[in-house]
Amino acid sequence: MLETNRLRIIPLNPEQFALFLNGTHLMEDALGLAPSNETIDKYTRQAMACQYQLAAKHPEDFLLLTSWQIVLKSENKTIGSACFKNLPDTDGSIEIGYGIYAPYWNQGYMSEALKALCKWVFTHEGVQSVIAETEKDNIASQCVLQKCKMKQFKESANRIWWKLNKRTMEKNKIIIIRQETEQDRQTLYHLIQTAFQTAKVADGDEQDFTVRLWKSENYIPELGLVAELDGKLIGHILLTRMYVIQEDGSKFESLLVAPLSVLLEHRDQGVGSALMEEGLRRGREMGYKAAFLCGDPNYYHRFGFKSISEFGLTNPEIPEPYVMGYELVPGALDEVTGVAKLV
Repeated sequence: MLETNRLRIIPLNPEQFALFLNGTHLMEDALGLAPSNETIDKYTRQAMACQYQLAAKHPEDFLLLTSWQIVLKSENKTIGSACFKNLPDTDGSIEIGYGIYAPYWNQGYMSEALKALCKWVFTHEGVQSVIAETEKDNIASQCVLQKCKMKQFKESANRIWWKLNKRTMEKNKIIIIRQETEQDRQTLYHLIQTAFQTAKVADGDEQDFTVRLWKSENYIPELGLVAELDGKLIGHILLTRMYVIQEDGSKFESLLVAPLSVLLEHRDQGVGSALMEEGLRRGREMGYKAAFLCGDPNYYHRFGFKSISEFGLTNPEIPEPYVMGYELVPGALDEVTGVAKLV
């Protein structure tokens, strides 16, 4: 997922792309988005079906060839999409196609999304330029490409082709959210340690606690995420498996959010929110119904977390205000009772 000031740009996985072809609302439901009430026309559906087939033929490059949904953060709603139409050719060129829904025209959203996507694609080996095609009378689309610093390099009677070279790519502060790797861990250890030195709620052991979680059977690789800016790791979130021990002795499987770390110089820029939103979205997509954490109530309430006492749950080891829960599926904790075990 890519993050800009106003947008989240989400690449569809194969299952989500297939849903998209069968109905925009199906894809939106799978992503936990508000309904856009938009439909794609017959021509666009045919084009996207061909794109899906191309991506399926190259599973190792599916992320490069998939459809990217452009989501307006303030509405949690998809407002358009984009895709790279081909693998890099012998010259390292790759073509981008895009579209924005009419109610969101002329507000700069498409330019914002294309800048992020171009910067992302230039991190791929072999990509040296991004090209786009517009009709000669489509002035709005041409303005979008000009704002992205693309230059006209070819034209026909009815069409214009544009190009952006890697070396002239404008520097933008685009945050990339991706899954952590084992190679990240040494950097993340120090990032977490540094971040919690200035946190309002901390016990000084967060970096070692994270190491224990990485080694535990409750570790879920897909739910360890990093925020990367210009190749530097600036934030991290880890969601691992935990349980509510119910009064009858049964276990209600949930997620533990711990820790969430953002370097001091990058706070108040939406990094923590981007990590939290993507982590919870992925957890919901994987079938989890609730998440819990320990932290600063003033910060985590903004994401919808509430004291576990409001769900009728307890934790005898940590004072009540600091232990919070969140329903990934509304009503998921209605019939759950007992102790939320955070460790």
